[in-house]
Parts: sequence; C-alpha cells; structure tokens
Amino acid sequence: MKTIFVDVDQVVADLMPAWLKLYNDEWGDTLTPEDIRSWDLKSYVKPECGGRIYRYLEEPTLYDSVYPIEGALEGVEMLRVLGYHVVFLTAAGPEGARGKLRWLKDWRFLPAKGSGHPWQDVVITASKYLVSGLAMIDDYVENLRTAKIPLPVLFDQPHNQDVEWGHARVRNWSDLTNRMPHADSEMFLLEVASQLDTYPPLPVAPSR
Repeated sequence: MKTIFVDVDQVVADLMPAWLKLYNDEWGDTLTPEDIRSWDLKSYVKPECGGRIYRYLEEPTLYDSVYPIEGALEGVEMLRVLGYHVVFLTAAGPEGARGKLRWLKDWRFLPAKGSGHPWQDVVITASKYLVSGLAMIDDYVENLRTAKIPLPVLFDQPHNQDVEWGHARVRNWSDLTNRMPHADSEMFLLEVASQLDTYPPLPVAPSR
C-alpha cells in the first residue's frame, strides 16, 4: 500500500484563526490569516510579543476552537478509498501533540474503531525528511524541499504565496478530489501534479 503523508496544521486543521485569536485577545491586535504572508509569524506580531507567539501552540485548549479545512475530511477519506495509506505527519510539543491527536480523533480523521490502532496513522516529528512514501502534502515549502518523497505537494495558504516552488501546488482539497473519482493508482497524483502548479496567487491582503 502506497503511503501519502498529510500535514495537519493549515492542511486539514484550520489552525491560524484560533491561534491568532489567542494572540489578538491578549495583545489587543487585529491580525487575520490573510495578513500572514510568510512562515515567520513573529515578524507580524507586536514586538513585545515576538517569539512568544509560538507559546500558544502549547495551550491545552487551542484545538478546541479549530475547525477542519473545507473538504479535508472528504479528501482524506477518498484517498483511503482509492487504496492509499494516509499518515498524518506533524510537528508538535507535548501539550500541542495531545490537543492535536484529540482533534484528529474527535473530527474522525483517524480510522474507525476495528481498522487497526488509530495512532499508527500519525507521526509527530519536526524532522519530516526522515519519512519515506509516495507523496507529502504540506503548507511549509522547506518540509517539502528536504523530503525524500517522489511527489511533494504544496498546499496553498496566504503565507506561502510568495515562495518559489517548481513542483505540484494545490489550491485546496477540491483540486485533488475533483480529479480522484476515475483514478485507480498513483498515476492520478502525477497527473494532478502536472496541472496544479499554474494557478494565479491568492489576492494580497490590504495593508493595515
């Protein structure tokens, strides 16, 4: 069975609104996900917050207000129906990992009871280059550049619009699922890759 690694945050879990709400509430700011145009989130927050923005990722209740990316649950299930082993590949600290695992289970992204141990489909590591499989879907281009994966796929988010990426890019889950019904092998992914890197960038957020 071919393995497809799927990132969690900003690929299946719409983390940024909940993350920014914690920051905005504490620091009196009005940042939105569309304001974040690069991976370096601390450069967008108030200087007095700085690197402390990342501490919110260890808040035990962070994922209580996180919702799935549109189409993610259906897309993951379709990959499984097509015969792929979907493994969630994500970085997290101890508290963040607990919240993220609970979120995956509560939103039914993990296999149903009786189909094997649910945690066999989750790998928690910041060293994503260690894994091996058919494809990796991630919103952080550096994870894809270092991956030893035949098909690295960049998932569109406002923060990665300005990065140079010469491989497959998907605008959303529909870009994959709309092409899946007639596919029966990994060739569908290779075909998708040749068609999905020509989308125009998302609109630039107005300056604040």
